[in-house]
Amino acid sequence: MTELRHIAGTRLPVVGPEPEPAPSAAWEPPLSLDRSADLPVFPVGGLPEWLRSFVLALAEATQTPVDMAAMFSLAALATVVAGHVQIEPVAGWCEGLNLFITVAMEPGSRKSAVHREIIAPIVAYEQLLLEQTQPDIAEQATIRRIAEAQLNKIEKAAAAATDPSQRLTLEEQARTCASALDRLHVAAAPRLFTTDVTPEKLASLLHENQGRMSVLSAEGGVFDIMAGRYSGAIPNIDVYLQGHAGDPIRVDRRGRPTEFINRPALTIGLAVQPYVLAKAARVGDFGGRGLFDRFLYGIPPSTVGYRKTDSSPAPGAIRQRYDTSLRALAAMFERFAEPVTIHLGIDASALFSPWRAAIEPRRRPDADLGHIQGWASKLDGHVARIAGLLHVAETMTTGWDVPVSGATMSAALDIGNYLIVHALAAFADMGTDPRLDAARRIGLWVVAGRHVTFTKREAFRALRGQAMFPTVERLTAGLDALDDHGWVRPLATERRPGRPQSRYEANPAIFVEAWTKRPELVSGAAQNEVLSILSVNPDGLEVAEAETDSGNREPEVTTSTPVAPGEPAELGDWYAAPPQPDAPGSDEWGTIE
Repeated sequence: MTELRHIAGTRLPVVGPEPEPAPSAAWEPPLSLDRSADLPVFPVGGLPEWLRSFVLALAEATQTPVDMAAMFSLAALATVVAGHVQIEPVAGWCEGLNLFITVAMEPGSRKSAVHREIIAPIVAYEQLLLEQTQPDIAEQATIRRIAEAQLNKIEKAAAAATDPSQRLTLEEQARTCASALDRLHVAAAPRLFTTDVTPEKLASLLHENQGRMSVLSAEGGVFDIMAGRYSGAIPNIDVYLQGHAGDPIRVDRRGRPTEFINRPALTIGLAVQPYVLAKAARVGDFGGRGLFDRFLYGIPPSTVGYRKTDSSPAPGAIRQRYDTSLRALAAMFERFAEPVTIHLGIDASALFSPWRAAIEPRRRPDADLGHIQGWASKLDGHVARIAGLLHVAETMTTGWDVPVSGATMSAALDIGNYLIVHALAAFADMGTDPRLDAARRIGLWVVAGRHVTFTKREAFRALRGQAMFPTVERLTAGLDALDDHGWVRPLATERRPGRPQSRYEANPAIFVEAWTKRPELVSGAAQNEVLSILSVNPDGLEVAEAETDSGNREPEVTTSTPVAPGEPAELGDWYAAPPQPDAPGSDEWGTIE
């Protein structure tokens, strides 16, 4: 008798009742198929309070792992600070504060939404710079066009002159005009970041913006461009390697002026799919020349399928404070012609030195970081850079020129330890057996449908609509990987008319809640903090009552954190480069009270 049974949301015809599984031998505990499920959560407790509250609120509002917003926030800090500030953790050793960051998550993980919210203040600040500089740029361009026309006129007159003395006079005028024209520079429109850019154009953007530029994107197309999408599949990554290290860049092209970039500070912040990293790993130049060794990786667990659909947006006060703080930080160092250098305090050095000593033996070929030795060798510098970013973001209203504190260094070391575990997972995924991807998909189907036993044909019917399973052979490879990891095992082939069916039974342990529980957005103290921020007092503000003109009483919002003695109430007091709006009583930049 034929009946219809629901399998993974699809009604499939099944002939006869499903047979009861035969008694089986004891199972070994299954091995995890998803390394990201066991990875630590980003230690948000070390972020400055204004940044931490926004990261937690944004993670809750978008129902995404806190790792994604936190990693993007580091890229945002580097975008506005790198090139203006450097850190000297040890005498004679200086590091810029630019970072290469990538977060790997599956499609549908709301990468674009988080990325857009994090970079919103950078977009606004860049737009303001464009509005401020556009009149001067237009004026300079007009003057240059006039000078070029004048030089052209003099050169034609000199070429047509028949009187030798007149010709000499015109030639002298032409030389003088040409010399003045060489000194007449038309500034390029200021830019803070780009999204889709070729290596050649990126070098030009670095040159035009005093060596400072960021590539920020919620997609991984930049890896395709690096691999040679527009250059005949010939990888071109020199500008990225030099831009990360701060090595001088010299670009000479036929028909174009030479471009000198003495101190490049290139930042990258990307959200990519794991497939993009795996594909990029197959480009020999990327691994062989150390491109991947320069990236910091975050691989959060996916929350798709476990998200709340009624989450509220990030509170306005938290969002405004983040916006104001990041834009003020961007404006703070514009007045300095040369990068400023920050140093470690005694407490910070006392933490950093033993941590470096403990990491060094782990880089040996037979140690846990030996197979990613290139990445691990750059870890000290990355931690120093993160400490510098956290320090500037924490102290911008209290004096950024003080040494880095022990608390800030402790937070940077916590982030460094987090990055080690995620880097190990990232490099493993970039070199992983493709069977594991198939095994994960089959495993999810088994758990979701609670298929204690199933046949290969049933699995193929349910999963054949996915591009990963175009053939039964691909499904068989995934089942073999599941068998290797102790999730399923084949049963004895049934003796029945027709082609024998391959039947599998599932390890009962994979149906336990611990293997299928909802991924937490944040955990531990961070979970309690975000819940407190978003519950009774969602804006982090106290509400006082004030009389209105009509006599009714309505809430008046005031801040709950008092301003320290001597601390300015407005972040606008800490920068002078951007002019304030003309309207009396208004403040384009906002305030932190």
